[in-house]
Amino acid sequence: MFNVHIVHISDEVLHEGEAERVVLPGVMGDFEIADLHAPIVSLLAKGKISVKLSKLVLSEDPSEEYEYKRVSIEQGLMRFDGKELFAVVE
Repeated sequence: MFNVHIVHISDEVLHEGEAERVVLPGVMGDFEIADLHAPIVSLLAKGKISVKLSKLVLSEDPSEEYEYKRVSIEQGLMRFDGKELFAVVE
């Protein structure tokens, strides 16, 4: 698990908390950040940031086993330092 901070350029906090994984819309395609990922800085394109929060109680439908937070963005910039992910978006 690692900390995720997604902030709109207006200073509105869109998401803060721990995550298992985050999928981001990069300018060259979607990419995923997980524990032990190397540090990275990237521009973000229009799309959705999907934050995998935590495992829920086991369900018969595997697609419902995890809780997600999705944030629609127009563009942005993200940085992952190996411990925390920071994204500034519009």
